[in-house]
Amino acid sequence: MRRRRRRSRKGEWTLPADRERLERIAKEVAEFRIRDRRLLAEQKKIEEILRDREPNADEVRRYRDAVERYFRGFTREAKQRLDELDRRIAHINQVQFNLQAERGVALRRIEKTQGVLSEVSELA
Repeated sequence: MRRRRRRSRKGEWTLPADRERLERIAKEVAEFRIRDRRLLAEQKKIEEILRDREPNADEVRRYRDAVERYFRGFTREAKQRLDELDRRIAHINQVQFNLQAERGVALRRIEKTQGVLSEVSELA
């Protein structure tokens, strides 16, 4: 579906943005503790723009690009951490399985040796 272009109050061509969605995204991004200067600058700009007027297509694009750049990197790091944790959990599960098997062997050995000791004590 193509969006129709329109002129803003300043005479610039803009695309009608989903203002509610943009405001919701800006609010959600503001809740993160962000130290990236570029994103912080774009966040401040878009908040001011949304407070004062409709953003034009270039402003929305710059904000979207800054958000995507930041959160893609953030997501990549989180996925790498998740992969590392999954590998560690798999290793721990394997170690636990092996220890349970060894425990079973030790229990059977105790049963057998106690049986032998019990029979030996009855020889007296």
